[in-house]
Amino acid sequence: MRSGVIAIAFAFAHVLVSAVDGDAAGGRPPLRLETVTFAGDSATFTGTIAWPSRAGLVPALVMLHGSEPGRRDGLPAQRLRERLVPRGIAVLSFDKRGVGGSSGRYREMPDLREAASDGLAALRYLASRPEVDSMRVGVYGASQGGWVGPLMASRSPRVAFVVSVSGPGVTPREQSRFEDGSRLREAGLDDGDVAEVDSLRDALIAYWERGEGAARDRARSLWRAALTRPWFDVAVRVDPLFSRLGRLAAPPAPSQMPREYFELLAHMRYDPVPAAERVRVPVLHVYGAGDRHLPVEESVRRLRPAYRRAGNRDVTFDVLPRAGHGLQALTADHECVSCPPDSARASWRLAPGAAELVDRWLLDRASRRAPAAR
Repeated sequence: MRSGVIAIAFAFAHVLVSAVDGDAAGGRPPLRLETVTFAGDSATFTGTIAWPSRAGLVPALVMLHGSEPGRRDGLPAQRLRERLVPRGIAVLSFDKRGVGGSSGRYREMPDLREAASDGLAALRYLASRPEVDSMRVGVYGASQGGWVGPLMASRSPRVAFVVSVSGPGVTPREQSRFEDGSRLREAGLDDGDVAEVDSLRDALIAYWERGEGAARDRARSLWRAALTRPWFDVAVRVDPLFSRLGRLAAPPAPSQMPREYFELLAHMRYDPVPAAERVRVPVLHVYGAGDRHLPVEESVRRLRPAYRRAGNRDVTFDVLPRAGHGLQALTADHECVSCPPDSARASWRLAPGAAELVDRWLLDRASRRAPAAR
């Protein structure tokens, strides 16, 4: 979901949408695909719409990628089409900003508000098509897209429903901290060591954000102490931030940090709870209990009351046992963040019941027409 794990995130997206129906295309006629372009607020996007063969207005879905540089016709989009288009739902997938045929700049951790604007541009275009029932256009987002989908719904009444798969209920910074902790524990550090790494990381960020004074002194003091700790070399080997810094004698000053890093810090403050407090359309949040990329229990704990405060009575949370970040079946209680996605710890198949759960909910909500007032 963030720097250093693009390949893993893409592989999980592959699992999420390809393992549902591995032979879905067998014996079926080719899907009718249309390449389209549409304008966003500050970029132009290229997408593909997969159309059902049924007559009349159809419900439709905008697919949101995870943190990977997602392309409109990549394997995740292909498999999602295979699942849903034969059941009467049109699917629009589009090249992310700065990828493929879309203009702009790709960032693994973008400004999520900008990403939501991009998604809403796709949704407006799809709803404008004469083949589409504009009152039944929803959003399907996984991983990073699971942040973006509810944010879109909080900003526009055009969003009819939201499917969020492994969508965090915490800030990107908290999600990254959790994922980094998983990676460090897999490398052999205990909870006390991980707590020390977290303290040093927090001190460094405070120094880079605040500059001189007490924040600088604390960061330098903790850094000097860390250089003598057995865990430091492990952190340099497996943690993305410390891998970049290495064994410097002192942490770099704010002026030595690239501008892009401060953009990243700003983006990572995004809190999904206020958005959830404004969402009043049907929402499905589904997680794998063995996910080690994000804190599942904490995400549910924060999001559930947020939707309740919105007065939203059609919100479903499901946590699937022995399933990972991509809802893939696990051979252990939890996934291995640092292991290859096709290792013995995980299967390329979805966890039992995952496909049925997501598809049943989605098909039900897509069949409902929103009130005319919307």
